[in-house]
Amino acid sequence: MAKLLAIVEVEKSRSIRCCAEGCNRPVYKRIHVIEEDDRSIQVLGSKCYGILYKGQLSSEAVYTADCSRKLTEEERRLLVENTEQLIKAFHQERKSILNKSAQEQQRRPVAAKQDFGKQVDNHGRTVKCHFCGELMITQLPHTPAIGFKCQQCKANDVTASLATRRKNALRRSKLLTSKK
Repeated sequence: MAKLLAIVEVEKSRSIRCCAEGCNRPVYKRIHVIEEDDRSIQVLGSKCYGILYKGQLSSEAVYTADCSRKLTEEERRLLVENTEQLIKAFHQERKSILNKSAQEQQRRPVAAKQDFGKQVDNHGRTVKCHFCGELMITQLPHTPAIGFKCQQCKANDVTASLATRRKNALRRSKLLTSKK
């Protein structure tokens, strides 16, 4: 069965072409990278993806979850010239995150358990912590109501999300500049 590997985006001025048969439309946001049953990789814009795969594949990509990852210029080049190599790079990145997570668990045995007591293994997916922005591995099938929370944020009892802290900092800086 086909599999959604990644959802990526590039600069609008550096858009790429949708590879769906007969399409060739320029795309730059929500570019879907699909692995077909025959192991070939296809790059589609969101409209063609919706037409061809809507409801057939998981809405969460293997390497980017349900959000879009902005590509560097080098990654964009790989997407166009050698998509398999880009996917290998994503796989290596994920592998290193898994290794880092495993090493942290060995150093902190109390924090070794994930939500619902599941151990982190190669079947998890990479997501960003809602509270610190660091990448982490999760076993959860969907995004929690308050967002993902890494073990370090749980241990430190962090309650304000990264977005909330940024808004508050911006509000404070505006107040300080308006008082002057």
